[in-house]
Amino acid sequence: MNENRNNNTILSPQDALVSIMIAEGASDQGVTNVEFASIVKIVEHLPIFKDYDVARVKTIAETVFDIFEEEDGLDALFGL
Repeated sequence: MNENRNNNTILSPQDALVSIMIAEGASDQGVTNVEFASIVKIVEHLPIFKDYDVARVKTIAETVFDIFEEEDGLDALFGL
């Protein structure tokens, strides 16, 4: 994660962007391999993700899926 972020923040700005991409992909019952690969490619190329650990995409995806299993998953995601 980004070392200069506020310690009270659960997600870095980059984590939040990845979360939104994963959530959008999951909106139709799941993220396909093609969608996941596209997200990884975006993270590897956009300047906002310059110092971001691309391995975190999988961790963030798992977190989003876990949150979506809750009754108010979308509200919980935006509460992060």
